[in-house]
Amino acid sequence: MEVSYSNTLVKGCHRIDIPRGATHVENNTRVDVVLYRTANCKKVDGDDGVYVATTLSDLTAPASRPWRSFSVIH
Repeated sequence: MEVSYSNTLVKGCHRIDIPRGATHVENNTRVDVVLYRTANCKKVDGDDGVYVATTLSDLTAPASRPWRSFSVIH
């Protein structure tokens, strides 16, 4: 399943609209994002989220939990 986001607000947390979460993220935008394993952009167990700069991607390891939300860095 593939989901695309555009014109995402800079403020707030954005839930990734895939029931099981995303296992691969490509950031083909002009802004950086932070990916979270929780649905509400909360840090859990020392996991501060993963910073993904513009035009880069991040692939989770098979044993890792999927990405469930993101925030935009401006």
